[in-house]
Amino acid sequence: MLPDESAKYGSAAPFERNGHLFEALPAGLFLFFGAGTQDNVAGKGGKQGKPLWDFQRAN
Repeated sequence: MLPDESAKYGSAAPFERNGHLFEALPAGLFLFFGAGTQDNVAGKGGKQGKPLWDFQRAN
């Protein structure tokens, strides 16, 4: 997803892009370590019942 909302949403742009990500109707989600936006994706995906593979935490 391109960050074209940056001017409109400012620092909330990554979270807004996460919302647009689900318009593509993903079958599932892979999460890798990073900032809080990954937790936002996990929360939104969980609400939609999407399968989630979380590689953020070390085993």
